[in-house]
Amino acid sequence: MRENPDSWQLAVVDLFLREGSGLGVLAECRILRRDDQQVVVLSNHASEDVRARARRLGVDAVFDKASEVDEFLEYCAALGRRPGLHA
Repeated sequence: MRENPDSWQLAVVDLFLREGSGLGVLAECRILRRDDQQVVVLSNHASEDVRARARRLGVDAVFDKASEVDEFLEYCAALGRRPGLHA
């Protein structure tokens, strides 16, 4: 994201990474992203506490991998239908 700040429209972040935490990625996104760029969390651990922490870090949405995949896909599809979206 730092190397290509204008080359993305949607960042999908899991909170549990092989190295480090997705919370650090979310904090970095909060600083680097433009208003038209979306950041969402897709995690197996989307408890209310996690959702609240993610909202405080400025994410646009949080989806649970186990129960909200359809909602996540619809969210992505809706972003693709937005006017002015460039690939």
